[in-house]
Amino acid sequence: MPEGKQNILDLIQGSFADADEEKVSKYLDRLYAAISDYTKNIRRDSLLVLLLVTAFELVNSSPGTQFSVASFSFHKGSVVLQFVPAVVAYLFLQIITDSIRLADMGIAFRHLFGRWLGGKGYLETSGFIMPATPLYWNIKQSLPSRDVIQYHRYARQYSTSSWFTGVLVAGILAFEAHAYYVLYSGKFSHDILWLISLCFTLACLVISTINFIDWYLTAQASLLA
Repeated sequence: MPEGKQNILDLIQGSFADADEEKVSKYLDRLYAAISDYTKNIRRDSLLVLLLVTAFELVNSSPGTQFSVASFSFHKGSVVLQFVPAVVAYLFLQIITDSIRLADMGIAFRHLFGRWLGGKGYLETSGFIMPATPLYWNIKQSLPSRDVIQYHRYARQYSTSSWFTGVLVAGILAFEAHAYYVLYSGKFSHDILWLISLCFTLACLVISTINFIDWYLTAQASLLA
């Protein structure tokens, strides 16, 4: 980490260096509520992505099918159809952004919880009261130390979750490529709206990749600091 820069743990330790247990407890309550909100948002957006992908493929394979989501409805040949991949890309960016915030808040919660209990040896017990996260999307899950009997069980769960996350990301990228290939092969190949949709999608995917890589490198630097 660059000299003079502070990570999340530095900010937490500096902000609550002289705080009593009551102040720490109140902040933990608010932090827990925020973590719960982000977890719900990730679950909702992930399910919406799955719904939109399924709807697009269903409409594409069945010309007579019409699909409605909220106040939007689309069918094969509809102008709205070419913006479905763009919406999926935006939701993917939102999921990545919320996941990074969730991971950072999880770090803060675990260390503040350990401070509230009176020592670093209690950091791992914070995982028992954290909100449940979807198995198919759970980046930077906390694992107990290797000398804990349940370590291997939690490690398998983490590996399973990582596998599902990888499949989900690969599926979204494959859908984007397939969706624009289908739209390009149709009557939208020379439509300016198709090009706008494609540019918006690429921007969302590139920003998602940059944000994730930046977060991952920062997280690794924090661990080595």
